[in-house]
Amino acid sequence: SIVGDFIGNSATTTGNTSSGGAIYNTSVINNVTGDFTNNYAIGTTAQGGAIYNYADTSMTAALGNVTGDFTGNSATAATGTAQGGAIWNNTQFISNLSDKATLTITKYTATCGEDTVAYWTSEDRDAINNLITQGKKLDLTVVTSDNGEVSMSTWNSIQIAINNGTYTTTNPTSTLDDTDYWTAKYSGIIGNFTNNTVTSTSGTAFGGAIYNKGNISYIGSDETPVIFSGNKAETQGTTDTAYAMGGAIFNTGAGAKIGDIYADFDGNSVVSTGTNTNNYYAAQGGAITN
Repeated sequence: SIVGDFIGNSATTTGNTSSGGAIYNTSVINNVTGDFTNNYAIGTTAQGGAIYNYADTSMTAALGNVTGDFTGNSATAATGTAQGGAIWNNTQFISNLSDKATLTITKYTATCGEDTVAYWTSEDRDAINNLITQGKKLDLTVVTSDNGEVSMSTWNSIQIAINNGTYTTTNPTSTLDDTDYWTAKYSGIIGNFTNNTVTSTSGTAFGGAIYNKGNISYIGSDETPVIFSGNKAETQGTTDTAYAMGGAIFNTGAGAKIGDIYADFDGNSVVSTGTNTNNYYAAQGGAITN
């Protein structure tokens, strides 16, 4: 977890993509508590003026609960797209991912005549016990390997291996209860978003405050509603592909999800100042594009 304010931090480049003016996360941060003020990302493409939270199929990344106000953060792109003046997210807001232990164990079965034995490696049993001792929660997969009918010599070899402790017939999952297994605790954001911006000189601009293509469980709560005020997405581009969407929030993609939003939206905007010939498409969603 992180507790502290982030003020005036930046990520800038003149010839490439800039991401995460204050935080660039591709791992696990359980919770973040603090205000984000005047952080910025500047590049040919810019993503996440304050926070960039990213994962692909080869990695697991998550943020937990984010509690704090986001004020005056920005993502500015010279030629490409600008996304998420305050937050850019394509993965999960989950508060307990660091407690997760992913483990695959194998159950073996063999039959000789009328006798069948099911057995497990002692290493799998010990691995489970060690992780539980460490306080980890198991994300457990059991794979079955069926040897089918085996010869008497193979059967005797299996029995010897069981007797000397190489294998065990005790099911190592039978002693686990619900508290030993990992379950996702989805998290979200509690904080006001004020005067955050995304600007592209010649490309697209999405999500003045938040650009999301992942999973955010909630923004605000019934007890603590939040305010989106004065956030802006702006493009100055002159081509047909230059447009702005989501003055406050841009939510996109097949897996993109934002749960409950408890918020007021005041004075957010999308602006297209170029001469895009498809003007009907140049600016959409002064507060939210979904």
